[in-house]
Amino acid sequence: MKTFADSSPNILRIEASGCHFDYTEAVEDKNYYDRGLTITLTSDADHLKNLSRTILKTDSCTVQLLELDIEMSPGKGRFSTIKDLLEEAYDGISSAVSNPAIHQVLANLSLVIKGHSKYTLLIDDPLGNSLIQCLPEGDSSNQKGLEVYNNDPYISYSTYTRTYSQEEEFDLPHIQKHHLADQGNGDNFQNLVKLIELSSRIVVLSGAGVSVESGIPAFRNDKHSVSSTVDDDSIWSKWDQEEQVYSKIMTQMNARINYWDMHVHMYNIINKAEPNASHFLVSKLNKMNKLHCVITQNIDGLYQKAGVPDHKIVEIHGSMHCIDCTKCKKKNLDVEKFQSEFLKDRIPPSCPECGGIVKHATISFGEPLNDVVIDKAKRVSSDCDLLIVMGTSLLVAPANKLPLYAIKNDTPLVIINLGETPLDKDCKVLINEKCAVICERLNSGLDNKM
Repeated sequence: MKTFADSSPNILRIEASGCHFDYTEAVEDKNYYDRGLTITLTSDADHLKNLSRTILKTDSCTVQLLELDIEMSPGKGRFSTIKDLLEEAYDGISSAVSNPAIHQVLANLSLVIKGHSKYTLLIDDPLGNSLIQCLPEGDSSNQKGLEVYNNDPYISYSTYTRTYSQEEEFDLPHIQKHHLADQGNGDNFQNLVKLIELSSRIVVLSGAGVSVESGIPAFRNDKHSVSSTVDDDSIWSKWDQEEQVYSKIMTQMNARINYWDMHVHMYNIINKAEPNASHFLVSKLNKMNKLHCVITQNIDGLYQKAGVPDHKIVEIHGSMHCIDCTKCKKKNLDVEKFQSEFLKDRIPPSCPECGGIVKHATISFGEPLNDVVIDKAKRVSSDCDLLIVMGTSLLVAPANKLPLYAIKNDTPLVIINLGETPLDKDCKVLINEKCAVICERLNSGLDNKM
């Protein structure tokens, strides 16, 4: 296995070999790097020389054209110019997809290929062998390997630690032995305390398991994040999930009535709920100046109730404590007024300003996520120095992707959850227990540190 320091690739004059098109050969010959590699090329319109760059896309590499949300998956290696690669993508999309909505994507891709539009090309290769030709400006004689990219105004790069699942995918020997060590809860609790003591930019990612311990039912009874001994009191055991689709809420009166029935029920439960030890741990971390942010999939507002300031809370699925107008976008905090109006005659309320359809400020199925909120969640996950996952099975996107930003930066990952998650083998500390039980112990221990 190679390292970027000892075996620097020639990025000025890229060459390809058989191992670049068959990762099994690369693995057998140990012709891959100890870290994954991402390279980003950002080009303005009319910079035709960027389209002429050589690109080596190995069969372990993903290529993305970010502005157009186009992705070329692993599985096929390619050694060509960037223009040729994009033309191949164009041909593949146009022949495989007949959806009229794709026509605009193809039109925009055509502008990129002709050099009439700016674009951002991102390649991500867990084995580190994929490259984009470097065209440096200035003297690069004192630099070698990837360092030469620093003199290329259009390119940036970074290396990252592979996840355990990536190592399994490519059948690699597992380098990250520390991820598999000390999985007894006793040792791990002490390791968690040490990590908290050493950290100053902690991000907490929480899911339904945290709220369930405050008496709030989950939307689904997930045995991996909540106790399997509890009866199925989940929301979807009482309401039809298919009726809660955003498009139906916006167009069908019966669906809108069901929506308000369900949300009035949920609000009444949430309004009576109190924060538990998990919420108070986050509040304590904030008082210790260690909390960077808490990202929550929950909509109950219990972190605010526990004393965490709003600017340190990212609610990726929204909040029950606000009503949004889907037309004029006006927000109203008097939730109970709207709910009382509905209960009076079971007619869904409308916006007092414009008459538009209103709903709780939560994300329904099929409703677009808030890009600003998601971008902040990604940003804080990338620049934290410790990420703690609590009460989530990490099965729902985009929350399940957030820990990967930390892993890529070698940031320690902690998982506290009753059941398994896909990232268990990537974490530094794994504790299979109820969140409130562990957080109660942490709260007691941290009291002595304040």
